[in-house]
Amino acid sequence: MDITKIIEIARDTKQVDLLEKLEEIEAVLNQPNAPLVMPLIGEFSSGKTTLINALSDCKQLETATKPTTATIYEIFFGNPECSARVINEDGSTYEVSDISELKNETLKDALAVNIFDTSTKVPPTTVLVDTPGLSSPTPKHKEVLLSFLPKADGVLLVTDVNQQLTKSLVDFCKSVSLSKRPIYLIITKCDSKSKDEVEKAKKYIQKSQNLNIKDIACVSAKNDDLQELYDMLAKIDADKNSILRL
Repeated sequence: MDITKIIEIARDTKQVDLLEKLEEIEAVLNQPNAPLVMPLIGEFSSGKTTLINALSDCKQLETATKPTTATIYEIFFGNPECSARVINEDGSTYEVSDISELKNETLKDALAVNIFDTSTKVPPTTVLVDTPGLSSPTPKHKEVLLSFLPKADGVLLVTDVNQQLTKSLVDFCKSVSLSKRPIYLIITKCDSKSKDEVEKAKKYIQKSQNLNIKDIACVSAKNDDLQELYDMLAKIDADKNSILRL
């Protein structure tokens, strides 16, 4: 049902509190620069952070060799300069001008980190979110991911071509009803396979998993082979208004 019709019903039934919230949502939807929040979800070491570095100009986010932090990284593109803002659990914040100074070990008490990047490779109204890996042995990592998902407008599943979609990733998506949001799949490390092998992996995922994946991009951050992802992000941006209304 269109939100304008829901607003009419709320107005007719005099549900004042609900009406105010619905009108706020409608105002956001009608903004041409309304942000589209797209978290990257995948197993630890699936290449999420490496991929974000490849998309960005700063290219300085630390790629950990082991799960060390439950911090959410929100990356905002198209800014005049590269910088970051760290948001602590107590609500306090501090600015960081050199992103290379952000170390996972020192961000254990951080709730989130906002990264402001100058790259125009990603539409400026698309906010990419780097999330803790699903295979982390620390329960807090999954808790942080689950608490963030209600803010997501869509989902970018990230999987290593050598692993494909793991059972834990598929089960997670189904258990939290991610199918209610548009799901896009990014297959990373495709340079490690031949083109035929990548195509076979892609077709296998499409046939075997009931996740209603809208689009698939095969990429290699190592070789800067990201055109399929750029094309996917452009399509998502063009479809932004309909996605925001879901």
